[in-house]
Amino acid sequence: MRQHHPELKLLLVLLLILTTIVSAADNQNQCIQCHQDKSVGQQAFHSFSCVTCHAGNYQAEQKEAAHQGLQAYPGNLSNVEQSCGQCHSGHTKAIQQHLMTTARGMVETTRHVLNDPDDGADIAGLGHSVSDSLLRKLCAGCHLGRDKKTHSHSTLNRGGGCLACHLGDYPETGHVQLTQNISDARCFGCHSRSARISLNYAGLAEFDVDEQANIPHQARLPDGRLVQIRESDVHHQAGMSCVDCHTGQGLMGFSSSKQEISKGVDIQCIDCHVPAADKEGTIQTQRFQTTLDHVTVSATDIKLRLKKSGVEVNVPVYSRQSHPLSAEHARLDCDACHTQWAPLCYGCHTRYDEKDVQYDYLEGHLTPGRWKESRWLTLSDLPPLGVDTDNRIRPFVPGMIFTLEHPDLDVPLSRRLFAPMAPHTTGPSRTCQSCHCNSSALGLGSGKLTRQASGWSFDSTSAKKADGIAEDAWQHWDSLGTGSSTQLGARPLNSDEIQRILNAGVECR
Repeated sequence: MRQHHPELKLLLVLLLILTTIVSAADNQNQCIQCHQDKSVGQQAFHSFSCVTCHAGNYQAEQKEAAHQGLQAYPGNLSNVEQSCGQCHSGHTKAIQQHLMTTARGMVETTRHVLNDPDDGADIAGLGHSVSDSLLRKLCAGCHLGRDKKTHSHSTLNRGGGCLACHLGDYPETGHVQLTQNISDARCFGCHSRSARISLNYAGLAEFDVDEQANIPHQARLPDGRLVQIRESDVHHQAGMSCVDCHTGQGLMGFSSSKQEISKGVDIQCIDCHVPAADKEGTIQTQRFQTTLDHVTVSATDIKLRLKKSGVEVNVPVYSRQSHPLSAEHARLDCDACHTQWAPLCYGCHTRYDEKDVQYDYLEGHLTPGRWKESRWLTLSDLPPLGVDTDNRIRPFVPGMIFTLEHPDLDVPLSRRLFAPMAPHTTGPSRTCQSCHCNSSALGLGSGKLTRQASGWSFDSTSAKKADGIAEDAWQHWDSLGTGSSTQLGARPLNSDEIQRILNAGVECR
């Protein structure tokens, strides 16, 4: 009597289905007949045809017909719904609302600073006012909505929607790899500009050519910028990548709350640096409640598994013994003490030349008019402290200190605004004297603080600018607490706060 083997029958059915899928994919991948160089590495996508991502017509035998509707760079936000969004619709919808796509904060701040009305539009809706022209030609290259049209060095690589992060190795021959294992190079193109966070983290401080003779330990970036080699962030020294701290939720905006999306950053120091006994198991971020699967807590220690290498490192446990003045410093953000240095650019002149041309990132070609910038007094040092919108004391850096000239302005526009910042140069705590005896830390710039019978006095040693404030300062001794910030509601330390800092009893030498 014949025996039945249901397991064998099921296995044969599965093999038949798999063979059919692969055969169908191979039949559709006739693109490889012309693109033999892309066959290497393409096996990673064997269950998909080329047209699944790239569109086009795989049945056509002529190049022009085969490339009809082709997307050379699937993952650009202009085609993301037809490419990545076929499988990852939740991700693609979230990222299109995120700050890295809309650049909403940058647009709103620039318009406010230059006295232009804000209509709520994001970077894609820029007009041609003074502020919008500046954004179009100097700033709009760094946002995810910009189409990627070529693969270049990481210092120049910007835009590309999903590809901005998930583009992996790009061999000379073979298909580019897509990856979830994001390298720091993917962040570098945009974040080595503006606040220079990618540079800071690796211990690279940008400076100007005219300062070159006085700067030790120099290097030059592939795009020509000069940097000084300085102390890198302790997390960088431990081998941590950007993605070891920055979560997918923070980077892609998986939140229904516009307020949460606007914050952008999910992670905080206190998420990982907790007393070990306070939590056990895995950790969740306090902002978005994101589970950090690569961080584990026991009663005795905290360990973090590096996402790229898999190596486990110990996370220093926060202890009140190592922070004996925690009550007095309750308002201080961790960065207020643990920032080793920050980029400080105190001088900038920007003018508009109607007779020249410049690339417009929204138009995608050269258009009339060019913004020309010059800068000076570019330093890397301990930053001044200020008060953010949550009433926390944290580092501030020059956000917009400039004089701007444009034909539409009757007179040049001067601004002195500082911005709150997480410098990404974390290290051993700064000394008590570096805050309590330091005029620069108080936002006054370089000078001498003197205690007299009638109280404290301050003599600046820096040249004053047209606004009456020293060129390396945020505020004036006679009007403490009134300096401006790029963030509405943030401010420098006021008179009462400065008096408490100076009267704290720290021995100053």
